[in-house]
Amino acid sequence: RLWVATHLALPVDTRQPVALLQTPLTGFSRVAALELGLRWGGLVDLDSGDSPAQRSRALATELLQPRPDGETEVAWRQGRRHVARLGRAAALPVRDEPLALRPDGLYWITGGLGALGLQVARRLAAHGARHLLLTGRRGTVDAQTCAVLDALAADGVAVQVRAVDVADATAMRGLMDEIRAGTQTLRGVFHTAGVLDDGVLLNQSWARCTQALAAKVQGAWLLHRLTQGLGLGADLDLMVYFSSVAALLGNAGQGSYAAANAFLDGLARWRRRQGLPALSIGWGIWADAGMAMRGETLSFPGVRPMAPDLGLDALARLLPQAARFEGQVAVAALDWAALAEARPTSRLHEKFVQPAAGTGTRTDRGHGAARTPLREQLQALPPARRQVPMLAWLQQVVGAQLGMTEAPDSTTGFTDLGLDSLMALKLRHRL
Repeated sequence: RLWVATHLALPVDTRQPVALLQTPLTGFSRVAALELGLRWGGLVDLDSGDSPAQRSRALATELLQPRPDGETEVAWRQGRRHVARLGRAAALPVRDEPLALRPDGLYWITGGLGALGLQVARRLAAHGARHLLLTGRRGTVDAQTCAVLDALAADGVAVQVRAVDVADATAMRGLMDEIRAGTQTLRGVFHTAGVLDDGVLLNQSWARCTQALAAKVQGAWLLHRLTQGLGLGADLDLMVYFSSVAALLGNAGQGSYAAANAFLDGLARWRRRQGLPALSIGWGIWADAGMAMRGETLSFPGVRPMAPDLGLDALARLLPQAARFEGQVAVAALDWAALAEARPTSRLHEKFVQPAAGTGTRTDRGHGAARTPLREQLQALPPARRQVPMLAWLQQVVGAQLGMTEAPDSTTGFTDLGLDSLMALKLRHRL
């Protein structure tokens, strides 16, 4: 089995530092857990403040468990073992503090010319922003984008558009110099830029990972460094990272994307430790916006598309309360039952999922034989008659994986049917 050991990469104690450069491994590990199945051991986060002997004992305790308890993500702090669980965020006050942005301040949206960035721009304008800076790698303004920009201008919002790659240090320094020389003080940054290059881990290369990491990792670090280096850091009210629940939950085929977003989560926690503003929001799937609109997102079992207005309403409620979340929060429309089914070995979502009636307690790291309609159907038949319903079920599952309206021919090979490596991975988990 593969195990990943980190030091201070997981949030346990807010008084401890964050090992920023190790945080991407947490997102990577959650994807590896889904893709590798029984070949995955777990993620063990150690305390760098402990002695080498303490850390060795903690690691050995995990690796040599005679009877594994099903935990695949643990953190050791001062000799104590902690396990990971999702929890509902602290409730916001009944009377929310309204989001009021400074009319004389400048608000910068990276990835601002995409569908999601434009929706964020409109919402910021609705909350009082009068000066916006929208940047994108290409700076392309199509007819739909022009319509949004014209509408903002008609509402009295001054919008600047710049073609700048957020991962390009030279271009970013030039833009920062321009901001510093301007008449409006930079008050908020919304880092929505991102790049996908999905594929199962066994098919990934470092070149592909680098491309996926650039916008979120290099871009976010440049934003941090340059706002500090130009003396703008003290003026910032908001530093908001658009992360993804892929970093929190894992999603097969999105190892590099989950790693990049886990860095944003870690950077927000790290900045909070420095007394700097930061909030990383792990978004679910935006319907009709973001990467989903461009058809770049993979299926995400248990995560349903979320109406943009719902997400933007949540954003407006979260920002005035950003200090309550120690840097990280997630907002998503979740189907907990489907989420648990897709992650049978994970106990991360245990607080939100009740075991199905009659299944009993899951054992053997979640691979116990649960009672299912198919299993009951097969057990009710004599062995000689089980092949036909089993074959029909297999054809149904494969057809669904391929998006076919009719069951595929059972004599045709998977490759000939068009099954790629990611589909094969998901089919194996389903079986």
